Amino acid sequence: MLSCCHTAGVRKRLSMCDERTLTSSDQVTPASCEDQILALSYALKVFGDADKCVNWLCKKWGRIGGEVPLALIKSRQGCIDLTNALVQIDYGFFA
Repeated sequence: MLSCCHTAGVRKRLSMCDERTLTSSDQVTPASCEDQILALSYALKVFGDADKCVNWLCKKWGRIGGEVPLALIKSRQGCIDLTNALVQIDYGFFA
């Protein structure tokens, strides 16, 4: 389980991401806070370090269509897609 300190640290680092990477004009089902927290918590678990986690979340990634992974958490499906990508990383499919 993540401590509040880890979560606050990730939140602070994520606030430094460029706002333009988080905008979307698509009509989608918004993600719940719980969906977002679960996806971001899993990202922190996978990378094991807040800096590595934030670097990955804020960098465009070809495996998800050149999107910034953090942008995916705006929608429920995006949270699912982000979690699926993280599972693949966690199990070494993208190593």
